[in-house]
Amino acid sequence: MGMSELAAGSAPDSLVIVYDSCNVDAIPDDAQVLMGYVDVYDASGRSIYDLMKARFPNATVISGTVTGVPGVRWCDMETGDLSAPEAATWAYNEIQSGRPVWDPPTIYCQAANGESVKVALADLGLTMGSQVPWAMAWWNDVQDLNPPPPPWPILPPPVCHQFMTIKNTYDMSVALSSWIWPAPPAPPPKPKETQIMFLRNPGPAAVGPVAEGGICLCSPAGAVNLGNSWPTIVAAYESANVPLILINDAALLEKFVAISYH
Repeated sequence: MGMSELAAGSAPDSLVIVYDSCNVDAIPDDAQVLMGYVDVYDASGRSIYDLMKARFPNATVISGTVTGVPGVRWCDMETGDLSAPEAATWAYNEIQSGRPVWDPPTIYCQAANGESVKVALADLGLTMGSQVPWAMAWWNDVQDLNPPPPPWPILPPPVCHQFMTIKNTYDMSVALSSWIWPAPPAPPPKPKETQIMFLRNPGPAAVGPVAEGGICLCSPAGAVNLGNSWPTIVAAYESANVPLILINDAALLEKFVAISYH
């Protein structure tokens, strides 16, 4: 998949209009997000995906497959393309290949085929929705992500809903921006570097029992008197492999001495 498919876009979980068509010239000129096949070609042998990238160089084009090409964002499960078991197997293989969990494989299918996809995924130990999102085709002209209500089978909400198809021209969908532009989770905060803090009494008066020039190792337990030779202290802690910091601050030293002094 290209990096342009993973670029930051709209605010997470807003709904974005998406276009798709095998007639790329029919798509409106202002399209910003498209879904295109990497394995469906025009008469010149160029894939729909490549044609979309060429005509809409500044748009996001989400790669898809009708044959199970690995490494693309979604596969098509409908008559003439992949069957439900084949689509489920594609998704399983994508996950097993080490695909990041924040960019899961997605199966596109008509709402009427949703239950068969759900069952095929379950047969492979996968859950539709949480592990394998689905893109729903249901041409009800409603721009939302609600699956058909009962008596239709109960299905998880899709990440994309193709709500309108204009025959022989193009289709329109709404999709979650967080699906269109998936992003890795923020890295955990960097652990604070361990430091051993020493406080020296700069004088001119004593701080409690610590005379001018006295150096204490300070911690939440209090202050430990280590004398007044900083080079000696550094040499003693040389093997600790942690930064040593010496601060001349009588007021701060007084706080540690007040807790405990050794």
